[in-house]
Amino acid sequence: RMQAQKLSGARGMVTITRDVVQQQGVKGLWRGVSASCMRTTAGAGLYFFLLERVTKEFSARESAKTESSFTRSVTMFTAGASARTVAAVLLNPITVVKTRMEYGGVQGKGVFTALAEVARKEGSRGLF
Repeated sequence: RMQAQKLSGARGMVTITRDVVQQQGVKGLWRGVSASCMRTTAGAGLYFFLLERVTKEFSARESAKTESSFTRSVTMFTAGASARTVAAVLLNPITVVKTRMEYGGVQGKGVFTALAEVARKEGSRGLF
């Protein structure tokens, strides 16, 4: 919120916190936390699952005896980047909803209700 409100002249964290509490109550400080927790939990689980699968797939193609340290490093980097990319793309709809919840774009709604609303109003493009 500080990044968005800096553009409108807010001076700092204390000012923004005071404004949020005055306008939305203490509950406003926690807007978007459910979506953030969902995204973080699902993101970590999906990332590590994909990382293991991709690493095994890459390792099965390379012989450990002939693989250099540099090649192994590149393989691990590629596996990590691939896993993170797929996880980010799959979880982007939750990230969209989280951001909109934080900035007041969807108010008083749960994550799944907000996902459905965005999809209904904007189609699948609104989620990516």
